Amino acid sequence: MIDPQNYSWLRQVFLFRGSALQRTWKRILFHLAWSMLITILVLFKAGKVADFIRLVDLTPTPFTLLGASMGIFLALRSNASYDRFWEGRKLWGALVNTSRSWSRQIFVYVSLPKELSSSTKQEKKQRRALEAEIVTFRKEMIYRMIAYVHALRLALRDQPILPEIKHLVPDEDIEAWSRQENVPNAMVQRMGERLHEKWQVGWINDYHLQALERSLVDISNIQGGCERIYNTPIPLSYTIFTHRLVMLYCFFLPLGLIGTVGTATPLVVLLIAYVLHALDFIGAEIEMPFGVDPNDLPLGSICRTIEANLRQTLGETELPPRVQPIRGVIL
Repeated sequence: MIDPQNYSWLRQVFLFRGSALQRTWKRILFHLAWSMLITILVLFKAGKVADFIRLVDLTPTPFTLLGASMGIFLALRSNASYDRFWEGRKLWGALVNTSRSWSRQIFVYVSLPKELSSSTKQEKKQRRALEAEIVTFRKEMIYRMIAYVHALRLALRDQPILPEIKHLVPDEDIEAWSRQENVPNAMVQRMGERLHEKWQVGWINDYHLQALERSLVDISNIQGGCERIYNTPIPLSYTIFTHRLVMLYCFFLPLGLIGTVGTATPLVVLLIAYVLHALDFIGAEIEMPFGVDPNDLPLGSICRTIEANLRQTLGETELPPRVQPIRGVIL
């Protein structure tokens, strides 16, 4: 995602990287060159070609009628794409909150049973050993959540998962997950299994286990929402129709303007082509918000924030640094 705070209003006006112009300038230049050719042929009265152009003069009327409906169509397309973008952001915002709740619940709900006696020296020693095991288990479960959010990010971006999280989870889990198609789902399953193991030995009571399970259900629902966006793009026929409509409209536009605006036709076509291609491009770019394009969601920054927050609950002071913008873009 482009960080707007790095750019003043004037710099944003002329910003090229991350703008629609970066991806559409070739199409716009094509329409500009085509309209200039039409204008030159008519202006210099290039024989039969100029006569033919005058003969097929379409006048601005059909373009006015078509342009109004096309503008509405492109707006609906952009709104549909933005709804997907915003839903993705809300899902990852929910993941931030759920992961924080998870770390709090792990610290509060995982503890030794109150009825465990520690009157003798041997029993006190055993209790201290169990308390140390609980501290280790809490750290394990919080690290598993950190690994999960990174795994979900990598899965949504079609990037290798296990090499990046192997320092956060046990080696035996890494080996088991190497055979899994959906690694984040397997990680949630393993967290649930570990909670059940500690419930059986009395570290978690029935009510607290239910609360922790609800957090895992919330995480699964968040993942399912992200996968729904990822696996269900806007229908291709819809996108193809939009591209074709914009291209044909801009291609024939000089024939409708040459008789009205004359030598200003290339300039008018340039402005209209920029607006239409920009709207078309923006709708196509943000419909899949989990990628690494300049205007996609900054999942790396969100994951780094979650990791820092959860590590702080463990009392760690050496936290991962914030994700810094690369040429103004936060990934």
